[in-house]
Amino acid sequence: DERLQGGSTVTSKSELKKSILRNCLSAFKNHDFNILKSGNVTKKVDNDFLVWVGLNVAVYDSYIEINPFVGIHCVPIMKLISELEGEKYSKGRYATFAMHLGNICPEVNAFHFYEDTEIESEALRLVETVNEYGVSHISSFASYDSLLPILEENIPSFGGFPQRVAVCLLLMGKANSAIEFVERKRCEYQKNKILSEHFERFAIPFIEYVKKQFSV
Repeated sequence: DERLQGGSTVTSKSELKKSILRNCLSAFKNHDFNILKSGNVTKKVDNDFLVWVGLNVAVYDSYIEINPFVGIHCVPIMKLISELEGEKYSKGRYATFAMHLGNICPEVNAFHFYEDTEIESEALRLVETVNEYGVSHISSFASYDSLLPILEENIPSFGGFPQRVAVCLLLMGKANSAIEFVERKRCEYQKNKILSEHFERFAIPFIEYVKKQFSV
């Protein structure tokens, strides 16, 4: 068994973290997840949607905690946003939206790796929990109709959600609604220079693209 070694030095904590993540990713791979260079993992739902998992790590004095976030990566939405903003698309790199695994299954104990924790078995418990609870719950959002409400709910946090709402509307065949939404947000964000500049990078090419492709 691979166990956590005592010691609070930066080096030992760093090694512990690497060991834990290595075991987690190995367990994900054994459960048919795809491991990305970023350290995130995905599982295919269909050609347009992937279940996305990201592992947040918190290091404390006596233990290391792994907080899994589970979400959806919508290929057409993320790909079009990347293209319009002049960035290279990386499949599965970012979640279209994600939520904490604890919100899906609050009754499951948190994933704490103490000095005497058997890393391999706890990593396996984490992956099995994601597979059992996270994948089925998140897969229910693998359609534009079910994805749109949760994207709209997250608009106030900005974080790319207005862009995702606009593209989701477009892909649902609602080109006019998509343009109206973008124009409304452009006006709204004018009060904040940073938000406005960031959103304009998407809004201008998006409107041009929609008008050209859909004769709106």
